[in-house]
Amino acid sequence: MAEAVLDRPLPGADAAIDALRTGRLVGYLAQDTEDGRIVYRLAHECLAEVLRDEPHRLHTPRGRTP
Repeated sequence: MAEAVLDRPLPGADAAIDALRTGRLVGYLAQDTEDGRIVYRLAHECLAEVLRDEPHRLHTPRGRTP
């Protein structure tokens, strides 16, 4: 999912997905099953835009807003 959203290879994609699943953005992911495996989709296109265009906004210390 992360590589598809960014439209480029993402080293450490599994770690990035785990960070999303355990972070404050978990409410923006929808979980589904496809071809017998769990997949995650973004719940809204605006999140895809932020991940693509301004990913630095998502990496702030806890308790601080970007």
